[in-house]
Amino acid sequence: MFTYMCDMKTDVSRWSKAAVDYFGLAGEYLEDAANVWGGHVHPDDLKIYMEDIEGVFSGTKKYHDCQYRARNAEGGYVWVECKGSVIRDEEGTPIIFAGLMTRIDGQSKYDSLTGLLTTHETRYLDFASRQGIALLIGMDGFRKIISNYGYNIGDEILIKFSREISDLCKPGWNVLRFSGDEFLVIAFASGLQEVKDFYKELCRKTDVVILEVY
Repeated sequence: MFTYMCDMKTDVSRWSKAAVDYFGLAGEYLEDAANVWGGHVHPDDLKIYMEDIEGVFSGTKKYHDCQYRARNAEGGYVWVECKGSVIRDEEGTPIIFAGLMTRIDGQSKYDSLTGLLTTHETRYLDFASRQGIALLIGMDGFRKIISNYGYNIGDEILIKFSREISDLCKPGWNVLRFSGDEFLVIAFASGLQEVKDFYKELCRKTDVVILEVY
């Protein structure tokens, strides 16, 4: 768990020593921390982080509440949940922004390789009030790829495959890392033809096999 506090008048922030050490920050005191910290945010998550933090600083949002990947001192990315709030003076002028950052990668919310939700998160999906179709998707010959080329190549293929699936999904669908080379697609409120079209296009772009359909 890491803490930080920013003087909104001077835009100088102070970060806990634990945050400085773990993320390899220049020091406990930072100027223009939002942009400095933005350099540690994963490029794919930078937009959501900047929009959230700019909303807090501009006054359009009361609280900072965001989940994203951040680069640590070793160069790896970890998932963090960042929460913060603004303290105002008697006239309502924002003076202090204080926050708390917690690592959530250890809770298995997101798969560390692909960045997709894990199946642990299915307990939060609303199955009671919505209908849909669940597809369990796997790749042909993946074990042979690992045997011939090694785990690093296998990881690259899994990352590319997960992005192909995500790009083809309709808004409102959920994609989760199931296990190994298997992915779970939950297509809420989607007709069978829409799912068939998704599968046909995925097969056209990749070598996959649908293991189960529920």
